[in-house]
Amino acid sequence: MALKGIIPKIQRFYSELHQQADIKPKTYVASGGKGPALFTQNQRTREGLKKFWKIYVTGGIYAQAIDIYAQSVFANGYRFEGPDNLVKIVEDNFAQFNFDSVGTQAIIQALVFGDSIQEIVGSRGNQNVPVSILIRDSSTFDIDSDQFGRIKSFTQDIVDKPKVTLLPKQVVHIQLLPSCDVYGISLIARAYDDIMRDAMTSEATAAAIKRHGFMKWHIKVGMPGEDVDDDVIDAISSGFEDIETDNEFTTTADVDIIGLDAGGLQQAEEYSNVSLMRVAAALGVPEELLGIRRGSTDATAVVRVDTFLRTKISAIQRTIAREYTLSYIDQLVTPGQVKLIFNDVREEAEVEKAEWISKMLTATNTNPEAMTEMLKIFPAEWIQSQFNIQEK
Repeated sequence: MALKGIIPKIQRFYSELHQQADIKPKTYVASGGKGPALFTQNQRTREGLKKFWKIYVTGGIYAQAIDIYAQSVFANGYRFEGPDNLVKIVEDNFAQFNFDSVGTQAIIQALVFGDSIQEIVGSRGNQNVPVSILIRDSSTFDIDSDQFGRIKSFTQDIVDKPKVTLLPKQVVHIQLLPSCDVYGISLIARAYDDIMRDAMTSEATAAAIKRHGFMKWHIKVGMPGEDVDDDVIDAISSGFEDIETDNEFTTTADVDIIGLDAGGLQQAEEYSNVSLMRVAAALGVPEELLGIRRGSTDATAVVRVDTFLRTKISAIQRTIAREYTLSYIDQLVTPGQVKLIFNDVREEAEVEKAEWISKMLTATNTNPEAMTEMLKIFPAEWIQSQFNIQEK
């Protein structure tokens, strides 16, 4: 019984030692110390962050681009690798909260705000043992650091509520686009100019369609030089107010109907395509994933999407897995023993992996010694973990 009480203390000791590594930098961050000072020296303000979030919430295609990142990371699930008894501890802990939702929101906020800051909470009986991760509005936090850029704490400042300060070990802090100071870079901020241009283009196109996209009629009443009463003009005008596609016009000989805007709206599609192309490029998402097939064949679409998944999404998966492993899992078990691993988001990669594993097994099937040596390098447990196969 005494041993059971000692083990968690040892685990927490190593976890805190790991998180508070005694680094001694000699160089400085350009922006200096605490959050408020940093806010005055760059474009990161609370008002700006609210604006970025509004773009995400109401932006339609821009929100879809951000969501694609988060959804792609979690598309094929994840697993925990390590000793079975420790993996069981981690799995039981993660079963207490919705990690898919927590992780997805972390990616979204990191891309919108530049930083995702989530609180690690313990139980009422023991605050030192984490039991869950809580989603929080990352824009309400200031990062407090020293002149070397070492983070000391995270302070939440919300109007009409007391300030709350969290230590680094109480936070999962994720940056997908790090900068040269303690705050990350917002993808929305980086693409802001192109987003605004696209919004203006969309509004102008909508206004142009409303004004020029439908046929207008110039109705001439009377003969040249004739003075026509206003009542007559009003009466004839009212007859043309509700024109539909199957209307026919019957008039006297002195009423002439001339169509205007016969050419309709010119080059609207071209303007829209160029605008959307720039936004997709700025947000780093293949146009095909946004429902745009401008000049794209099936072959090129597959290559673009595969490159996106293989580079950007795979990189984000590694970042997310590492941060949750170091910040949270290492507080549950002995640091370094259990790791969070995301399954490859590309189905083709799983097929390729199965093929080369199959070839290895086939090549050594008739040679027991070779099979034994191969399984030393690639243990059966590892092969099962690659395909998320659980032993029964």
